Amino acid sequence: MRRSRNCLFATALALAFPLTGHAAAESWQTYVNARFGTLVEVPVQTFSTAGEQAENGDGATFESVKGDASLAVWAFYAQEDDFPDTLLEFARDRPGLTKSAQTKKGYWIFGASNGVEYYEKCLFGTSSDRIVHCVKMEYPKAQHVVFRALNARIAASLGGP
Repeated sequence: MRRSRNCLFATALALAFPLTGHAAAESWQTYVNARFGTLVEVPVQTFSTAGEQAENGDGATFESVKGDASLAVWAFYAQEDDFPDTLLEFARDRPGLTKSAQTKKGYWIFGASNGVEYYEKCLFGTSSDRIVHCVKMEYPKAQHVVFRALNARIAASLGGP
């Protein structure tokens, strides 16, 4: 049953964000957060390879080479009341939300506001560690074909210990 849910989540993601030639042509580097072990693949032709680290060690933000897009990777300890339903409720309050999905393992949201599209995915850790691993990309809506293709690989690579 668990495997079928994971397959369903991956299928929904692939349908929402199909991989195109641009994403396949990118060079990718894996970012790993030292504090939480959150990892994600970063397309190095699109985003800087040296992401700006958060002061508290929770993650990093990568800016696009053109300066018009960002990729944020972070993790945190969820509080009792955050885990997991409250997290998705909060995420669904984002302006311009058009798509969202939730499984027992996490959620993803997608939308656009003020000419900027966004995609966010969070994976829930175990009930004992309560770590939530997240990635968010924001980019100009006019470039959605390129960035949606990148979203698919970035989202599929998100993980943690």
